Amino acid sequence: MNIKERNLLNEDETEIYCNLNRLMPEGVVVFVKIKLSEFLTPIAEYGTELFYHDFLELNNVTASFVLFDVKNKKVCKVITLHNESKKQTTRELRKILESGQIPLIEVGSIAELYTCELF
Repeated sequence: MNIKERNLLNEDETEIYCNLNRLMPEGVVVFVKIKLSEFLTPIAEYGTELFYHDFLELNNVTASFVLFDVKNKKVCKVITLHNESKKQTTRELRKILESGQIPLIEVGSIAELYTCELF
């Protein structure tokens, strides 16, 4: 197998990640680039075609930054960087997260991290 390493985060994402880590209260950790299927699961019966369809839909969407409450063992918020070229993906992400009652915070810049209400 021939492989090569690729960058997990670009410069903006790295800066946002570092700033988020500084802003998080104790017990909240930041995960990066997590597929929705890692923390959400379809409610359709396992093994059915509907379950598989919904799972694939969840697996096709990636959350940029996931804030995870270690004490309560649940995702408390998802943060994404506002990007015109990814509007469709952000709409899908918002729709899915709303159905799971998980807030989505869209930031246009690193400075916005300090002005939006994270907690």
